Amino acid sequence: MIIDEISLFILDMDGTLTLEPSSWDYVHRRLGINNHSVTRLYRNRYINYYCFFQSDIKAWLHKYPNLKKEKVVEFLREVPIRHGADELINVLRKNGIRTAVISGGISWLFDIISERSKIDYNFSNEIFTDEYGYIVPEGKVRVIPEEKDLVVRKIQEELGIGKDQTASVGDEMENDRIHRYSKYRFIISKKARDNLIPIPSGDLEDLLRILE
Repeated sequence: MIIDEISLFILDMDGTLTLEPSSWDYVHRRLGINNHSVTRLYRNRYINYYCFFQSDIKAWLHKYPNLKKEKVVEFLREVPIRHGADELINVLRKNGIRTAVISGGISWLFDIISERSKIDYNFSNEIFTDEYGYIVPEGKVRVIPEEKDLVVRKIQEELGIGKDQTASVGDEMENDRIHRYSKYRFIISKKARDNLIPIPSGDLEDLLRILE
């Protein structure tokens, strides 16, 4: 069984553990904000990731100067969790497998997911607030989406776990860097791609069945 071979399971968050492809875009929509022009600047490499990260927050604050963390968390609690996510994480932990989220998504969504199922490592991006809970246009970037493989290697080196003991799962929007150092690579998709094992149903319980 695959589950007996692995010691580390890497999880994308947005679009993988959740049904919403982007926690950032979800908050934008709830606030009635369109930041597509800055997205294009980032994708065309006119700005770096931290500037892109900041621009999203600044767009929120331009429209809502007194926006508080609790309001954004309220929106993120609306994001549906993918069926089977809790079961997958809990079975992995029961089998002594370390779990890590590596995501460019908002860390507050990770906190919400962790209320349901404990995940060992959180590598997602943190928005800062002041002492009163008001959002400020700063934060901590733990993950640059195009460099997820570097984060995977960091975790593997800290734990002394190699590629042959690692599995990963992401969605179709994933750039595949998250899978670079995994032996077993899964994708939430109806079609296989680049040696990725598809989960056509999108149900993470089906992934669990493959592992067991």
